[in-house]
Amino acid sequence: MAPQRLGLTPLPGGATAWPGRVGDPAEVEQVLAGVTTRAAQRAATAAVLRPVEQADDLNTDKRRHHLLPVHPSLKPLFPAGGPRHGSVVVAAGTTSLILALLATPTAAGRYAAVVNMPRLGALAADEYGVRLERLALVPDPGPNWAAITAILLDGLAMVVTGVDGEVNAETAQRLAARARRSGAVLVPAGPAVVWPGADVVLVADPPAWEGLGAGRGRLRRAVMTVTSTGRGAGARSRELVVPIPLPDPADMAPRRAARDETGPVALSA
Repeated sequence: MAPQRLGLTPLPGGATAWPGRVGDPAEVEQVLAGVTTRAAQRAATAAVLRPVEQADDLNTDKRRHHLLPVHPSLKPLFPAGGPRHGSVVVAAGTTSLILALLATPTAAGRYAAVVNMPRLGALAADEYGVRLERLALVPDPGPNWAAITAILLDGLAMVVTGVDGEVNAETAQRLAARARRSGAVLVPAGPAVVWPGADVVLVADPPAWEGLGAGRGRLRRAVMTVTSTGRGAGARSRELVVPIPLPDPADMAPRRAARDETGPVALSA
């Protein structure tokens, strides 16, 4: 309905001014009815969108919490505050970083495996707080390391696989797809690992140890400088000094005593 028919004075830009007088009452009634109809339409649209918005909020909340547990000191290295289920997290540099990544998930009840890392010691893992009863070791998988890694991804929360240098893109894509499908976190690890398409890449310097005094004391924590890069939200480089406290031996004694004497599960290819 044209503004002139309602007694409104047009202004520059298409706006109108109210002249202080009412036009035909029938026209005013028609305008009010239109306003009421539009208000009802807006309310109906809001009612339809509300469940969608609530579902989106819920999904966002789920995505935020759909993370593998990680040590609090490591959380700032991940864009989401931890490794997402189904993601690929490269751990390059020192073994201490690998053990730090394994400790919290296994302590929280998750199961993990380490493939193709014969020099990773169970005693060192235990001293970092890794629950050996929830850790499978495949130290020498031979040339079938990728196939064994893929199988373990189907049943475990985290699989660390030792990699020497760069992995070809086809193998990387196949294992990344397997991790996404199963919801496991794949951790390619090694001194200089290169993994195409990794979600997060962590590179750690050798740790400095704290706790030893003049001829006495015990190692209480490892302090590492870790650089984090990746893709998407993780593309921005982060560098962090990460302190990883080691569990007190007195606190570990009860679970060590209760643990099966065989310790970790050793698998052969």
